[in-house]
Amino acid sequence: MKNFIHFCTTSARAIVGDMSLRRKALAAMVVTAAALLFLGVSLLAPVIDKNILLFAIYWLVCTALTLGILLLAILDLLLVIAAGRRARRDLEERLREIQKPSTKADSSNTSAHP
Repeated sequence: MKNFIHFCTTSARAIVGDMSLRRKALAAMVVTAAALLFLGVSLLAPVIDKNILLFAIYWLVCTALTLGILLLAILDLLLVIAAGRRARRDLEERLREIQKPSTKADSSNTSAHP
């Protein structure tokens, strides 16, 4: 049990930290949720409908997977927004550094000429 918990936390950290892995996990989760939805409505419906406990567990798993997809997508959105802001801030800082020497050169040139 301890190894399983360690595996889950390590996997979660890897998925959260790596954008490519996070997007692959999201895609796999969406395909899995779509497959579960299709199976639950068509092929497994006669079996699931006979047992109320099985019905509840099956659709709770589907709901939990869908909520996980939603939360991971929101996390991805927030991380992309933060990366965009960080890139913009870095670009603005570089632009300011480039513009500083040119403004000093311009002011020294204007004072030399009458």
